[in-house]
Amino acid sequence: MNIKFLISSGVALFAIGLLLSSPAANASKLYKWVDKEGRVSYQDQPPPKGAKILEEGSTKNSSSDGASGKNTVNQSPVEVYVVDECEMCAQVLTHLRSQNIPVSELPLQDDREAQSLILERTDSLIVPTLFIGTELIQGGNLNDIDRALEQAGYQIQAADDAP
Repeated sequence: MNIKFLISSGVALFAIGLLLSSPAANASKLYKWVDKEGRVSYQDQPPPKGAKILEEGSTKNSSSDGASGKNTVNQSPVEVYVVDECEMCAQVLTHLRSQNIPVSELPLQDDREAQSLILERTDSLIVPTLFIGTELIQGGNLNDIDRALEQAGYQIQAADDAP
């Protein structure tokens, strides 16, 4: 094998490694969009065609152990059922966003199917109601929510570390 080829290949691999470890490579885009049925979603993937983008931003992912620290939709989906003017709903959504958790915000008040789904598993309609994968959590206990998120594979920052 040609030594010149090996050296140039090594330089190219080094350059690619530097590029991937740069802060720009650790940034990810977040999208807030509304689908045809009026449901608001927060995802790290672009919305489907026909969805209206409400916000688009980027976040930096960091982790002290060198892992990407990225929370993605490949993990258990997070759905939050909310009603208008619900302070606890807003607090839970703010907490999830501060942790860079992709979340689907779903209105509960007019969704009879969602109400039936929740009532099949519990005795009451309480907001916010979260589905983290298959786990259902009602109310705004952030410790319970964080525990469920960690069990679902999400990386949770301590309150002091959150942006």
